[in-house]
Amino acid sequence: MTLPNDKNARKALPMARGLLDYFPDALAEVAHVSQVGNDQHNPGEELHWAKDKSQDHADALIRHLTERGKVDSDGLRHSGKVAWRALAALQIELDKEAKMEMPVATISPKPKPDRIWSELKQDTLRTHRNTLITSGCTPEVAAQIIDGMTFPGLYSLKGRQRQSIVYIAGPMRGYIDHNFTSFDNCRDDCLNKGYIVISPADIDRAAGDAEDDKDISQPRNAAIQRRYAYRDFHAIHSLTAEQGDGIVMLPDWETSVGATAELFMARWLQLNVFYKVADRPLTERDLQGDRIISSLSYYLGASKTWQ
Repeated sequence: MTLPNDKNARKALPMARGLLDYFPDALAEVAHVSQVGNDQHNPGEELHWAKDKSQDHADALIRHLTERGKVDSDGLRHSGKVAWRALAALQIELDKEAKMEMPVATISPKPKPDRIWSELKQDTLRTHRNTLITSGCTPEVAAQIIDGMTFPGLYSLKGRQRQSIVYIAGPMRGYIDHNFTSFDNCRDDCLNKGYIVISPADIDRAAGDAEDDKDISQPRNAAIQRRYAYRDFHAIHSLTAEQGDGIVMLPDWETSVGATAELFMARWLQLNVFYKVADRPLTERDLQGDRIISSLSYYLGASKTWQ
């Protein structure tokens, strides 16, 4: 039985003064009927109500009622058995009503953590793809961005909220292997921190651009640059400050037109900005707030020609 939480409702159920004080001898007789019945139906067992046995409460009640005022062959009063059968019928009726009102969620089996994580991952991919397409990204480019997303391993979930996403920004063109190694190392560092990662290097791989492809290290024409700008714009635009998403700047980002544009776009969207210092992994200090402002003075004061 679940008693109401409301104090006024509880006061309307004076179980001591309205039940025990009213019928002390009668309730003692009912308790005696319970004990004798348990010895009959559950010999040698602790006192408990075997509800699957002797379920004809209404018929049995009437049978004992016709013998009220008399003693049964087992020494129990027929009136005591009338009371017991009436209480049993009422309890079963209340039990059935309680089960009908019980929310399905309270009796559903709790899903295993790995199943929750798998479902959450699929939900995140599906939701992120829809976000990209809704914002104007073509399905083809959206698929490339989704293919460039990497998830951390199973970790402690906070409710069913997805983990924050970070986008990696840094120089590529003119670097050995298109600087994919730096992007990959940063991606692994972020994964270890529990972030979902979008890496342009992984997007390039998904689009068929390998790091050993010599053509991608050559100067691109405006049409190719426009294609990459379109893709990376949508990748960053799909992130949200409310979810704690951000952008991670690789060393020498200020030498890259694209990475600098990505930085300012992230700032415009109020995303977190993290700075990946060369030759050391991200630390908690790196992941606290915006640490890039001091580097902007170097960029804004530079007079070099962009490569």
